[in-house]
Amino acid sequence: MPIIDFVKYNGAPDVLAWKYPNENISSYAQLIVSDCQEAIVLKDGQILNTYTAGRYVLESYNVPLVNRFMALPFGGKTPFSLEVWFVNKLYALDIKWGTATPILLQDPKYGIMLHLRAFGQFGIRIAHSETFLRKLVGTLSRFDHTTLTEYFRGMYIAKVKECIASYVLQHTLSALELNAHLDRISQFIKEQLFPDFQDFGIELLNFYVNDISFASQDSSMKSLQLALAKRAEQQILHSATVCPEAVPTVTYCTACGQVAAPSASFCSACGQKILE
Repeated sequence: MPIIDFVKYNGAPDVLAWKYPNENISSYAQLIVSDCQEAIVLKDGQILNTYTAGRYVLESYNVPLVNRFMALPFGGKTPFSLEVWFVNKLYALDIKWGTATPILLQDPKYGIMLHLRAFGQFGIRIAHSETFLRKLVGTLSRFDHTTLTEYFRGMYIAKVKECIASYVLQHTLSALELNAHLDRISQFIKEQLFPDFQDFGIELLNFYVNDISFASQDSSMKSLQLALAKRAEQQILHSATVCPEAVPTVTYCTACGQVAAPSASFCSACGQKILE
């Protein structure tokens, strides 16, 4: 098996954590860490060191606990087994999320059960690389945006449902009015999710709910929309009956036929007295 002399990142842009595929590292191998990255070196499951952007030589003096196998002839280079992980510290602002199945929610205004769907996107950055690697990545060889959404789907779907239900109750809103409050609902959900992501070394930068819609085959929703349409029609008819639109009275001068000013006693055109 070849001994590696250069260790550097070779993953895709959307990867949050990537494991270097070869663990046979030369004792004089150069570790190259790019900007907005951190490299974490492990041996036997223990984190030995974390490196920021720069170029490093992996020797025993800067990788603690690494034993050299001096008896093995490898052209003057001593091989040792290490795991090297690269963690992407760039902001990831376009991670999509959505409810795979409808959320069941009771409308607090009308008391009916509705099936809602919601989708949007959120942004994160890896704030603590070692915590992220220990708690979340585990034995995977890479951890990307898709992996992240799969890991956190159960958590954020539960939070979205809980937050939407709590918000409509606090503000006495109908589910039909939710899309007018998306900014405030998004901020509310972000505040609830922030500590959950933080536990895994991730900073939640934003969380957006872009749309809340209703299942197209929801019979309760169709009944509600029909009832509201009928009620609106009745209100319009009632307003027209109780408060008919006032028609202004027009007065003409009997002498010259000009329109007289409202409440005028004499015609402004001919000076004749206006007969009521």
